[in-house]
Amino acid sequence: MQTLQVEGRATISTNEKELCEAGGIIAAQFSITADIHPNQDTIMIKIEPDVL
Repeated sequence: MQTLQVEGRATISTNEKELCEAGGIIAAQFSITADIHPNQDTIMIKIEPDVL
């Protein structure tokens, strides 16, 4: 199992370009997501990491 720890600012993304790009990355990594239909209640959280 791998883990990732990130410190930064989390915001809800509403940018359509970012949402499409993230959706494509997720679909490429997890083929099971291809069967999931879009849902207006789904949110995407964007994390902008702090640079140390």
